[in-house]
Amino acid sequence: MNKIKKINSSTASGSYVLKNALLGAVIGGAVSAFQNAGKVKKGDMTKDEAIKDCIKEAGTMGVSTGTASAVVNPLPLGPIGSALGFVAVASGTKYMLNKAFPAPQPEIPVVEEITEEKKAEEEKVEDKIKPAAKKTTKKKAAKSSPKSKATEKTEE
Repeated sequence: MNKIKKINSSTASGSYVLKNALLGAVIGGAVSAFQNAGKVKKGDMTKDEAIKDCIKEAGTMGVSTGTASAVVNPLPLGPIGSALGFVAVASGTKYMLNKAFPAPQPEIPVVEEITEEKKAEEEKVEDKIKPAAKKTTKKKAAKSSPKSKATEKTEE
């Protein structure tokens, strides 16, 4: 004769939930550390940003796995149902935590609009640079050797 177990909320004891939360925090922090190490090597992220992101990911993963274990463990769902329920609750909790604590976004450089005044200023600068370039070529010609002067006279 099979005895039906009563659903008891004490099934999800505090130590069980705490162990799952710590395990989730360790796994989440480790995954984040590996991801951020690559970003730091590429120059996409600074070390300080990477550390902050690892701490945030470890915390949110810990809370989401702890929440999932506390919610799903007392329910008589069987192994497949428990696994699916755990994934659903943990994913939903992680999603909400990521919305509540978003990752810092890198600063996007502001592109300035080119106005008519800026175009005029750039043209003035270019006009000043062009005569300076001509002067340097004349100086080089003046410093040339007598042989080059002789070839210049014959070419004229």
